Amino acid sequence: MENKDIETVIIYDINYQLLSNLENFRILLVDVNKPYAQCKGCFGYWVKCPSHCVFKDKIKDIGKTVCNSKKIIVISNCVYGGLSKKVKRVWDCCIPGVLPFFTFRNKEMHHALRCKTNPELIFVFYGAKSEKERGLAKDIAFANATNFFNSQCKVFFYENAPTIEECFKL
Repeated sequence: MENKDIETVIIYDINYQLLSNLENFRILLVDVNKPYAQCKGCFGYWVKCPSHCVFKDKIKDIGKTVCNSKKIIVISNCVYGGLSKKVKRVWDCCIPGVLPFFTFRNKEMHHALRCKTNPELIFVFYGAKSEKERGLAKDIAFANATNFFNSQCKVFFYENAPTIEECFKL
């Protein structure tokens, strides 16, 4: 499946078996437990090969893919009010979706947008231990939505890890 054909990107850290009811959808599933390169902040995705990571692993085009998708679902264990380490590692690889320049939006400084689309962004956290953690996770989710896509996002909390099928229906 070509990147331009993908409608939904799901970045997740839960164990699952794909059920057949998702097989007919144009989905890119990114399991953060796979051995992807860790972003080094080298600016290569802006200077050397715009919108592509310089590391040639299976998610080298994820920045371009998330920009062209209609929906992005991020499923993560809530760790100290933020994304789990492995989800954060993959989420950082999405930064080619913005430009290295800055602009003001909502009276705040953010990266200029590369994306022409405004994908629906859904964050699903599980395992939050307190209201404070939930509040921090919401703040991070909304900040990422503003920085990456200039869009609003939806944030959901589960006590235990949800299934991908549950999250796909949100």
